[in-house]
Amino acid sequence: MMVGETPLSDHRAYTLAAAEKLLAAAVVDTPYLARRMQIVNERSGSGKDINWDEVLDLKPPGRFLLVGEPGAGKSMHLARLAVDRLTQVTEKEVIVWQTMASYRMRTTLPQLLVTGTRSPEILEQFLQFGGVAILDAADEARAGDIGEVFDDILDWANDHRNVTLIVSCRAAEVPAWVTNEFRRLKLVPLTEPEISNALTAARDANPHQEVAARLYRLLAQPQLLSLYANPLLLGLALASLEDPQSDGVGMRVDSRADLYTLFMSRLERREEARAHLTDSDSRALFRLRPRALGWIAWKSVKEERAIFARDDLQRWLGEFLRIDSIAPQVANNPSITRLFDLIHASQPLKEIEERPKEAVRYSFVHASFNDYFAAQELRVSSLERGGLRAVSAVEMAAPITSRLFEIVYFVVASSADPDNELSELMTLATTTRDRDLLRSVAHVLSYDPRPKNDQVDDLLMRANDAFKYWERPFDYVLMYSV
Repeated sequence: MMVGETPLSDHRAYTLAAAEKLLAAAVVDTPYLARRMQIVNERSGSGKDINWDEVLDLKPPGRFLLVGEPGAGKSMHLARLAVDRLTQVTEKEVIVWQTMASYRMRTTLPQLLVTGTRSPEILEQFLQFGGVAILDAADEARAGDIGEVFDDILDWANDHRNVTLIVSCRAAEVPAWVTNEFRRLKLVPLTEPEISNALTAARDANPHQEVAARLYRLLAQPQLLSLYANPLLLGLALASLEDPQSDGVGMRVDSRADLYTLFMSRLERREEARAHLTDSDSRALFRLRPRALGWIAWKSVKEERAIFARDDLQRWLGEFLRIDSIAPQVANNPSITRLFDLIHASQPLKEIEERPKEAVRYSFVHASFNDYFAAQELRVSSLERGGLRAVSAVEMAAPITSRLFEIVYFVVASSADPDNELSELMTLATTTRDRDLLRSVAHVLSYDPRPKNDQVDDLLMRANDAFKYWERPFDYVLMYSV
């Protein structure tokens, strides 16, 4: 067999196109700033700088786990690695790159990893001699729980010991036992000088200097700089600064939730201008869309669907139209069918075509956006039903997953009185003896660049009480969170 056979060339072209599509499909043009990467010593927790060439040139090939919080740049970094490797190295190297959100049925991983070629058998034979396999977002796979997904990945790796394996996953989702099977990699956060330089350059690039200066004062506040170490959040700020239509007048921006709100308001305003909405029905439909997105996001979280079929989308949309207060304004208008199309065409959603003629499925571009929309829905629900504490007892029943942690963070951060929200959550956790809620509070505080000492002390006292008197085994995970 020749390395240049058409089936292998087909696979290279398919993989390159898929990785480039991910880079191009980002909701914001997140800048690809040079990032340091470190390999972590599991015993000491310290990191040593390493680059991709060093990772990929190791002999024998290694297994690596790239971890980080949502928006840390894991997917973009791996997609960039795949594109660079495919365009710069010899055709003799086999590159497999796949988003694990496509993995929905156990035992099918080997077939998934050789898609994109007319002769999977030939590609499989080449993989026996080496190559690189990049599996992005293991936590978004729905073939089983995260432990089962890693079992399947390791089974595949054991059958392909000559392949360098790189897997990315949210840090909070990684099972403890997995760290023994991989060498852990992490991206070093952007420094404040790098962040400041990027913000200044975006401000200067905006032709509307008066608007840009106003936004810069809003977005370059000292308390936000630590948040911008997350590339996704920095991308939101840069996109707002560079857009001539941006305007932050009257907005409060001092948290992640506020950044998303600013970004989404800008996106909605831009899309409304493009849609040329001239009649009342069209405007009502457009106002319905973000609320429908919130409902769909919340349903996808509650039903644990990272990827859902067209039937799911239509079912959730039908439920939403029956309960929403704006829906009656357009209920008798045939144009209500356009709402589905508006959601379908919305930038926060994208269409995924995995194979020709396969059923079309939909996914939020990034889990953090799904979390944001779900938080907005939860916020509306809490306002209507007596606050987050009242809703938590019903909507956020244990077990609380890391996805719900993110949503609680967005809800608290977007509140007019976040301190009171946290106090309410801690009171509810104590009343119900729910350690998951205490973990949720610890999660929210961990994202606060300046947590108040009395809040931390209150949480520690309640956690200690939980360890001593609550009728559950000692919770080391909660202790670590606190």
